[in-house]
Amino acid sequence: TTAGRVFRFSGPDQFGSDTGLDGEISDWLFAVQVNSSDNLALTNRTIMTDGLDVSRSETRLAWRNDVATIASTYIWLAAEPTANRLTDSSEVTFESTYKLNRHWTGAFDVRYETDTDRAPFTGLGMTYENECLGVDLSLSRRFANTSDVEPITEFGLSLFLPGFGSRQANATRSCHS
Repeated sequence: TTAGRVFRFSGPDQFGSDTGLDGEISDWLFAVQVNSSDNLALTNRTIMTDGLDVSRSETRLAWRNDVATIASTYIWLAAEPTANRLTDSSEVTFESTYKLNRHWTGAFDVRYETDTDRAPFTGLGMTYENECLGVDLSLSRRFANTSDVEPITEFGLSLFLPGFGSRQANATRSCHS
Protein backbone atom coordinates (compact mmCIF):
# COMPACT_ATOMS: atom_id res chain seq x y z
CA THR A 1 0.00 0.00 0.00
CA THR A 2 1.29 3.44 -0.90
CA ALA A 3 -0.03 6.96 -0.43
CA GLY A 4 1.59 10.18 -1.49
CA ARG A 5 1.43 13.59 -3.04
CA VAL A 6 3.82 16.01 -4.71
CA PHE A 7 4.93 19.29 -3.12
CA ARG A 8 6.28 21.62 -5.79
CA PHE A 9 8.42 24.67 -5.02
CA SER A 10 8.67 25.95 -8.59
CA GLY A 11 6.71 25.58 -11.83
CA PRO A 12 3.26 24.92 -10.34
CA ASP A 13 1.58 25.52 -13.72
CA GLN A 14 3.45 22.86 -15.69
CA PHE A 15 0.55 20.36 -15.54
CA GLY A 16 -3.10 20.70 -16.56
CA SER A 17 -5.86 20.83 -13.95
CA ASP A 18 -7.22 17.45 -15.11
CA THR A 19 -4.04 15.58 -14.11
CA GLY A 20 -4.20 16.02 -10.34
CA LEU A 21 -0.61 17.28 -10.49
CA ASP A 22 -1.28 21.00 -10.97
CA GLY A 23 -0.52 23.65 -8.36
CA GLU A 24 2.00 23.67 -5.55
CA ILE A 25 0.48 20.58 -3.89
CA SER A 26 -0.86 17.70 -5.98
CA ASP A 27 -3.90 15.57 -5.27
CA TRP A 28 -3.42 12.38 -3.25
CA LEU A 29 -2.37 9.18 -4.97
CA PHE A 30 -3.34 5.92 -3.26
CA ALA A 31 -2.04 2.61 -4.58
CA VAL A 32 -2.66 -0.95 -3.41
CA GLN A 33 -1.21 -4.13 -4.84
CA VAL A 34 -1.94 -7.70 -3.77
CA ASN A 35 -0.07 -10.68 -5.26
CA SER A 36 -1.08 -14.25 -4.53
CA SER A 37 1.10 -17.33 -4.59
CA ASP A 38 -0.87 -18.70 -7.58
CA ASN A 39 0.24 -15.90 -9.97
CA LEU A 40 -2.78 -13.65 -9.46
CA ALA A 41 -2.20 -9.90 -9.02
CA LEU A 42 -4.69 -7.17 -8.12
CA THR A 43 -3.62 -3.52 -8.38
CA ASN A 44 -5.56 -0.31 -7.75
CA ARG A 45 -4.42 3.29 -8.15
CA THR A 46 -6.74 6.15 -7.22
CA ILE A 47 -6.29 9.93 -7.28
CA MET A 48 -8.30 11.91 -4.70
CA THR A 49 -8.61 15.55 -3.75
CA ASP A 50 -8.20 16.82 -0.17
CA GLY A 51 -11.98 16.47 0.16
CA LEU A 52 -11.65 12.75 -0.78
CA ASP A 53 -13.40 13.22 -4.13
CA VAL A 54 -12.10 10.60 -6.58
CA SER A 55 -10.98 12.11 -9.90
CA ARG A 56 -9.64 8.90 -11.48
CA SER A 57 -9.21 5.29 -10.54
CA GLU A 58 -7.67 2.26 -12.22
CA THR A 59 -8.08 -1.36 -11.12
CA ARG A 60 -6.18 -4.20 -12.80
CA LEU A 61 -6.54 -7.94 -12.30
CA ALA A 62 -3.92 -10.18 -13.94
CA TRP A 63 -3.04 -13.86 -13.95
CA ARG A 64 -0.08 -15.58 -15.57
CA ASN A 65 1.68 -18.89 -15.80
CA ASP A 66 4.41 -20.31 -18.05
CA VAL A 67 2.06 -20.56 -21.05
CA ALA A 68 -0.54 -17.79 -20.79
CA THR A 69 -1.30 -14.35 -19.40
CA ILE A 70 -4.74 -12.85 -18.95
CA ALA A 71 -5.34 -9.34 -17.65
CA SER A 72 -8.23 -6.93 -17.42
CA THR A 73 -8.24 -3.28 -16.38
CA TYR A 74 -11.10 -0.98 -15.40
CA ILE A 75 -10.47 2.77 -15.63
CA TRP A 76 -12.86 5.43 -14.31
CA LEU A 77 -12.37 9.16 -14.97
CA ALA A 78 -14.44 11.94 -13.43
CA ALA A 79 -15.86 14.63 -15.68
CA GLU A 80 -13.26 17.32 -16.40
CA PRO A 81 -14.31 20.18 -18.72
CA THR A 82 -10.71 21.42 -19.15
CA ALA A 83 -9.85 18.02 -20.67
CA ASN A 84 -12.98 18.12 -22.87
CA ARG A 85 -14.51 15.32 -20.75
CA LEU A 86 -17.99 16.63 -19.93
CA THR A 87 -19.28 13.48 -18.20
CA ASP A 88 -17.75 10.71 -16.14
CA SER A 89 -16.23 8.06 -18.38
CA SER A 90 -14.94 4.54 -17.98
CA GLU A 91 -13.41 1.77 -20.02
CA VAL A 92 -12.50 -1.87 -19.67
CA THR A 93 -9.51 -3.46 -21.37
CA PHE A 94 -8.73 -7.13 -21.85
CA GLU A 95 -5.30 -8.43 -22.84
CA SER A 96 -4.05 -11.97 -23.28
CA THR A 97 -1.07 -13.89 -24.58
CA TYR A 98 -0.65 -17.59 -25.20
CA LYS A 99 2.61 -19.42 -25.87
CA LEU A 100 1.79 -21.73 -28.77
CA ASN A 101 5.15 -23.53 -28.67
CA ARG A 102 8.79 -22.81 -27.88
CA HIS A 103 9.10 -20.04 -30.47
CA TRP A 104 5.59 -18.70 -31.18
CA THR A 105 3.37 -16.57 -28.93
CA GLY A 106 -0.06 -15.19 -29.85
CA ALA A 107 -1.67 -12.07 -28.39
CA PHE A 108 -5.13 -10.46 -28.33
CA ASP A 109 -6.35 -7.22 -26.78
CA VAL A 110 -9.51 -5.15 -26.86
CA ARG A 111 -10.66 -1.89 -25.27
CA TYR A 112 -14.34 -1.25 -24.51
CA GLU A 113 -15.75 2.15 -23.49
CA THR A 114 -18.66 1.54 -21.14
CA ASP A 115 -20.09 5.06 -21.36
CA THR A 116 -20.35 5.00 -25.18
CA ASP A 117 -21.09 1.23 -25.40
CA ARG A 118 -18.49 0.58 -28.06
CA ALA A 119 -15.09 -1.06 -28.56
CA PRO A 120 -12.85 1.57 -30.20
CA PHE A 121 -9.75 -0.65 -30.37
CA THR A 122 -8.87 -4.28 -30.92
CA GLY A 123 -5.59 -5.96 -31.76
CA LEU A 124 -4.03 -9.30 -32.66
CA GLY A 125 -0.38 -10.26 -32.67
CA MET A 126 2.06 -13.09 -33.23
CA THR A 127 5.64 -13.16 -32.04
CA TYR A 128 8.37 -15.51 -33.19
CA GLU A 129 11.49 -15.60 -31.04
CA ASN A 130 14.54 -17.85 -31.03
CA GLU A 131 17.99 -17.38 -29.51
CA CYS A 132 19.15 -14.92 -32.19
CA LEU A 133 16.17 -13.07 -33.59
CA GLY A 134 12.65 -12.00 -32.71
CA VAL A 135 9.88 -10.95 -35.08
CA ASP A 136 6.70 -9.31 -33.85
CA LEU A 137 3.73 -9.13 -36.24
CA SER A 138 0.63 -7.16 -35.28
CA LEU A 139 -2.72 -6.10 -36.63
CA SER A 140 -4.83 -3.45 -34.92
CA ARG A 141 -8.06 -1.67 -35.72
CA ARG A 142 -9.15 1.67 -34.30
CA PHE A 143 -12.80 2.35 -34.86
CA ALA A 144 -14.01 5.91 -35.34
CA ASN A 145 -16.81 7.30 -33.20
CA THR A 146 -18.11 9.68 -35.86
CA SER A 147 -19.17 9.11 -39.44
CA ASP A 148 -16.75 11.71 -40.84
CA VAL A 149 -13.62 9.96 -39.54
CA GLU A 150 -12.49 6.72 -41.14
CA PRO A 151 -11.48 3.74 -38.98
CA ILE A 152 -7.75 2.97 -39.02
CA THR A 153 -6.22 -0.45 -39.56
CA GLU A 154 -2.51 -0.79 -38.80
CA PHE A 155 -0.12 -3.61 -39.60
CA GLY A 156 3.08 -3.80 -37.60
CA LEU A 157 6.39 -5.56 -38.08
CA SER A 158 9.18 -5.32 -35.50
CA LEU A 159 12.51 -7.09 -35.43
CA PHE A 160 14.56 -7.41 -32.26
CA LEU A 161 17.70 -9.13 -31.03
CA PRO A 162 16.99 -11.08 -27.80
CA GLY A 163 19.62 -10.62 -25.11
CA PHE A 164 20.73 -7.16 -26.33
CA GLY A 165 19.74 -4.02 -24.52
CA SER A 166 17.03 -4.28 -21.88
CA ARG A 167 15.21 -7.23 -23.48
CA GLN A 168 16.10 -10.58 -21.93
CA ALA A 169 16.47 -13.65 -24.14
CA ASN A 170 13.95 -16.30 -23.13
CA ALA A 171 15.65 -19.23 -24.84
CA THR A 172 18.04 -21.70 -23.22
CA ARG A 173 20.64 -21.81 -26.00
CA SER A 174 22.86 -18.98 -27.15
CA CYS A 175 23.27 -17.42 -30.57
CA HIS A 176 26.65 -17.97 -32.27
CA SER A 177 28.00 -16.39 -35.42
